[in-house]
Parts: sequence; structure tokens; C-alpha cells
Amino acid sequence: DHLHRNPQLWLAIEVARASSDEVQAAMVAAYESGTLKGEQLLRVRRILSKREASGKKVHPSPTSREKPTPQKLLRTYQNEVRRQKMIVQNATIQEQRLLLIISAIKKFLSDEHFRT
Repeated sequence: DHLHRNPQLWLAIEVARASSDEVQAAMVAAYESGTLKGEQLLRVRRILSKREASGKKVHPSPTSREKPTPQKLLRTYQNEVRRQKMIVQNATIQEQRLLLIISAIKKFLSDEHFRT
């Protein structure tokens, strides 16, 4: 587990995996400025890789092409965290609804008059 003992090596590997020189530079700047910590930086790189793989480019059109910055990477990370929290909230709500439905069905099935 050499990577956990050597954060610079880990950072270099993660930065090298980024899709463009601009993203790599922004990742280094975000790390050096403390804008994003190690695990956050890894998640941002994964988010950007997934976007690129699904066709959602980091820069949608050449005319609106802005360089990635540490602040933009932080915003990407924060948006992803917010999105995942909403998914968890929605799952919790759906689970509560299912439990309510199951409880109602059990009550109805235990009622002799309902079954006949």
C-alpha cells in the first residue's frame, strides 16, 4: 500500500489520469491550495471521467470553453455531494412509503372481513 504512505505519488497518479492538461493543472492547484483534499480530488476526477465517457464534456462548446479552476472543481464536487444526498433522501422517503404500504397490506390481510 505504497500510495497511502506517499501522498505525492498518489496525487501524481490521480492527476495523470485526468483527461486534459487543463484539468490536471486545476487538480494540482486545488490540492496545493487546499481547496480539495485527497479523497475529494479523486471523486472529482471520477465525476469528470464519467461525464466525458457519457458524452457530457466538461466544456460543452468551443466558444464557451473556460479553463477548469480549483473553484470549478470544488463546485463540481459540491454538486455531486448534493446530488447524492438528494438520492439518499429520496430513497429514505420511498422506503418509508413502502413500509407504510406493507403495514397496511398486512393489516388488511389479517382482517377476516377483508379477505372474504
